[in-house]
Amino acid sequence: MVPREDISLTHGDLHGLNFLASNEDNTEIKIIDYDFADWNPETIDLAHYLNNFCVDHAHPGKDCFIKFYLDNWPTKDEIEGFTKEYL
Repeated sequence: MVPREDISLTHGDLHGLNFLASNEDNTEIKIIDYDFADWNPETIDLAHYLNNFCVDHAHPGKDCFIKFYLDNWPTKDEIEGFTKEYL
């Protein structure tokens, strides 16, 4: 069971297509598509984001439209940096 203090409102579908950056100022970022937002362990969005480094949801496969690219998995330093900024 996750302690109550580690539960927060999460996005639930955090991946690159749900980030919008301004053409004028790419430091201004908006997150969109809150269909899956819910109360979850605070690290669930981090897990989704890291998973999506390796997943192509639009792969034009014959039977499956998902392809995994495990070579895209972030390095330990990238994961630690993102985790530090996220939490």
